[in-house]
Amino acid sequence: MAGFPTLQNFAAGATPNWEVSSSPVASDGTILPLASLAQAMAYNGSNQLLTITVVFNSKTYVQTYTYTSNNLTGISVFVKQ
Repeated sequence: MAGFPTLQNFAAGATPNWEVSSSPVASDGTILPLASLAQAMAYNGSNQLLTITVVFNSKTYVQTYTYTSNNLTGISVFVKQ
């Protein structure tokens, strides 16, 4: 999941330096620093990824993957449990 662009080091008259964040925003607005979090992955019997679970600030977040005819058709935002 791509992050949102954030403006870095912008001063009046300067050229903006846009940088893409790799930290997704969860359903409750929390920015999740995925690069620094352990990720638990769950798979189904066909070895397809079903969920990724992370814990941040003592809160659990789950991202769900859905499939139609063995094709990945959906990836949810991280939802606070």
